[in-house]
Amino acid sequence: MKHIFLKTSDQINIINKNNNIVILPEILASIVIDKNNAKRISINFNGISIKNDNYIHKINKTELYFRESVEDNLQYFLKIEEIHYYPTFINTNSIRNLLINGKIMNHKNINLNNFHNWLSNEGGIDIEDFKLNTNNIPIKGNAFLGIDENLDIQSSISIESEKFDDLALFLRDKNLVSEDLFKSLIIIIKAIELGAKTSNKIPKYSIGIQEGYLSLMGVKLLNIPRFNRLNFN
Repeated sequence: MKHIFLKTSDQINIINKNNNIVILPEILASIVIDKNNAKRISINFNGISIKNDNYIHKINKTELYFRESVEDNLQYFLKIEEIHYYPTFINTNSIRNLLINGKIMNHKNINLNNFHNWLSNEGGIDIEDFKLNTNNIPIKGNAFLGIDENLDIQSSISIESEKFDDLALFLRDKNLVSEDLFKSLIIIIKAIELGAKTSNKIPKYSIGIQEGYLSLMGVKLLNIPRFNRLNFN
């Protein structure tokens, strides 16, 4: 077994076109390689700042873990204390206590020069469970992210929350959804809440992205661009 420990007290700057990513010290990393050459990686950041033309987004206290499995999948766990994403998710509306646990399918076949092909044919990101809190609205659930051969995003998300209507109201107040879309959301949410109350369960919402549309409980709400048209810069 090999165990490699890394630590840096220097600030790291990564410039990606219009974005400047600053990783603040200190950074701790550990790599363990067992007798079967399987790897376990852990990385801890004090803070990350992402600067663009208008804002400085901040990610505080991040822990990231990877572990190779015998099934040729890469298991991962992500923990973030707080995210300030300007201008919406800031101050009391920041995203807090984000936890994500899942696996990356067939990670050994990833080709960064042909990422689309891997993701559409044999890869995908399985989010077995996630939790977060924003604007005092606790949310938890699971999801799977992938694309099809036409580079349309294929995703299924299951969310549990007793305050989903508060989230819809927050998004409307921040002009992230239109008034008409907000009214449609509220009708669906109230129906789900009534059914959950009758069965004495926490409301559960199914969100899907398929064939270019985002749907809530099967009702198409938004157009979603193809994967190769998204701007990651």
